[in-house]
Amino acid sequence: MTYNTRAVIIKYQKYKEFDRIYTVYTEDFGKLILLARGSNKIKSKLAGHLEPGILSYLMIAQGRQFDVLAQARTLKSFVAVRQNPVKLETAAVLLESLDKLTESLEEDKEVFDLLVKALQSLKTVKLPSNTAGRQVTLQLQDLIYHYLLHLLIHLGHAPDLKHEKKLEDLLLADISGDGIIVNEEARMLINQYLRRALDEKKLYSFVF
Repeated sequence: MTYNTRAVIIKYQKYKEFDRIYTVYTEDFGKLILLARGSNKIKSKLAGHLEPGILSYLMIAQGRQFDVLAQARTLKSFVAVRQNPVKLETAAVLLESLDKLTESLEEDKEVFDLLVKALQSLKTVKLPSNTAGRQVTLQLQDLIYHYLLHLLIHLGHAPDLKHEKKLEDLLLADISGDGIIVNEEARMLINQYLRRALDEKKLYSFVF
């Protein structure tokens, strides 16, 4: 039996000599852990469609221990993100936080759409060439915090009723909107929600 779905690639790890285990977040099934045979070979045609942060169309075969990636086709490569080190680090936060906050096989199309919109927004962010490093970081941190708040909301971790007024602008703003500014109070509240949701887990790509 096989099934098809769109998915954002979250991460992979080497498995045995030539294979990889991929973690992906799919449109139809939520987070899946999949085996891709031969994808660790230098000449693998599959691996190019399975880089972290890529949106791909997957054909998956049901397996005993792992479901198996049979085919993959890139739908959106987000090249502008993967070729910019600062944007790539930001994308790593989006992917890792989703991975740490979700369980396998818990379908949530709103979370999938949120991730795709965030990556698309990150792709289109213009970073002035003459902007200082700290200013660039602050600009992208607003995108991160906006995404984290909406992710936590979709997963049922936020917001506390007593904080809704303080977060009103962010609650109403679409993840793909421009010019969103996250003030210090909002950052502190989102950090609080995130710590509570992560419990004992840590985010290695983001200090909050």
